[in-house]
Amino acid sequence: MSPLKSIGAVLLLVLVYLVLFATASQLVMPAELLEKAAASGAGEPSAMGGMLVMASIDVAFMLGVVMSSRLRGAQLWLLTTALFWGAKTFTSQLEAWYFMPNVDASLVPALLLMTVPVAVVVPLLTVVFFGRWQGQTESNAWHVPPMSAGQQAWKWLVLSALVYPVLFFVAGYYVAFSNEEVRAFYGGVFEPTFVGHLSALFRSDPLLYPFEVLRGALWVVMAVALLWTTQGKPWVGAVLVVVLFTLVQNGVHLIPNPLMSPTVRTFHFVETVSSNAVFAVLISWLMSRAHFVGGSKTDHHGPATPRLSSAS
Repeated sequence: MSPLKSIGAVLLLVLVYLVLFATASQLVMPAELLEKAAASGAGEPSAMGGMLVMASIDVAFMLGVVMSSRLRGAQLWLLTTALFWGAKTFTSQLEAWYFMPNVDASLVPALLLMTVPVAVVVPLLTVVFFGRWQGQTESNAWHVPPMSAGQQAWKWLVLSALVYPVLFFVAGYYVAFSNEEVRAFYGGVFEPTFVGHLSALFRSDPLLYPFEVLRGALWVVMAVALLWTTQGKPWVGAVLVVVLFTLVQNGVHLIPNPLMSPTVRTFHFVETVSSNAVFAVLISWLMSRAHFVGGSKTDHHGPATPRLSSAS
């Protein structure tokens, strides 16, 4: 495809994204929320600019996945759809349902459905427009790093049950809850020290930690699906994971939201982008290669002295 045609295809994808997103929002969202959205300035030029930026980022991410993947055809389409919808909608609305006082179970289906047309149609058009529907998926398209099952298991466990919850609670306390309006919005527990805050949180909600472990595991699943199917240097997949975790997931904070004030949106954007960027880098580092900590590397080289090293 010529550069001019490529630019035209990208512009068309952005236009399709905007039309589908706006149409689906009007069709599935409750009338009272649409009225609040209008009152919050959803139709103003600044809001339209935010939607354009969000659409451009998301289309660029989808194009990056499509052009760098070893997959082809329906497999590539479904992976891109799952990554986009999983990060932008499923994990976000799961968190909204659990934490936000103005999101109840009756609203969740509408929030989940709002991005389905974009998630289904735009990745499909991207795959077709850029010639990735034809051709066969590589026989070894999923490049799982040469690490033992035990090493892979402890990495999943550490990332999901330790790293993600720590990043989530640290960023939540020191970034989001540093603002009085955010604290007032959520209400509930807040203590003057981080340790005291965590202790009070876990006492008041014993399911909070398991819930965050589940969310951490979902993020790891999405990251490895992207890392292990991306061709080229490892940093290519890592960059895509960082973009997915930060800008794709948080793009919705760029536009007026009837469920959040501008201040709450801004602090959430900074909180989530910063913590998710660190998490994305750590996942990419740990899950794209084997790391040996102590023990021996008998699988390939026989006994070895205990050490810390990495193999590409």
